[in-house]
Amino acid sequence: MLPHPDDIVIDPVKGPRFLGPISEEGEARMRETMAFCETLIMQDVLDHRSTTRLNGEPLTEPGSAMLLYFALERSIPPRLRLTNTHIALRWMKYEAWPKRRLLKELHQAWQKLGKPKPRGWVMPEQSVMVKNLALWTDLIGSMTSGRIDVDAVARGQPDDATLDILDKHGIRFVPDEPADRDARRSERRTARGR
Repeated sequence: MLPHPDDIVIDPVKGPRFLGPISEEGEARMRETMAFCETLIMQDVLDHRSTTRLNGEPLTEPGSAMLLYFALERSIPPRLRLTNTHIALRWMKYEAWPKRRLLKELHQAWQKLGKPKPRGWVMPEQSVMVKNLALWTDLIGSMTSGRIDVDAVARGQPDDATLDILDKHGIRFVPDEPADRDARRSERRTARGR
């Protein structure tokens, strides 16, 4: 039955709010997100066991898989989220597996999600994931609040709000044509009074 009764919150002021899926498609997306979260727990165990990347570079900051897990978990209805105890139990279960089994199961899990990874692949460093999540949080928040012109971004012509977010995160947008870039930069400076 959709929506699930536990996923409905009735607020006398704001009206009803749905914490979970309200359609079959939403249910399928939620199940996929749950499978993705489970895979991220396995990935975190592998990352903590690994000392190098596939290219031989050292892995110095494992833990980004769990950062991504907790970011994604927020999209799962509260009734279906794992408690911290259950997360720890799952982590310990995967930690107890021989590395060969972990590599095999993790490889298969990424394939089932349609995101195949080479066997032994590890996530980016934790500091890189923190930066990426902060960028995406700012972008998505600005998109959903209407501060960003999504159509302009899609055309490759980001508005000032988008450029400000990119600047804040140390990303420089370079348009395809140098003349366009100079003209936009000049327009932004004029608009800001610089």
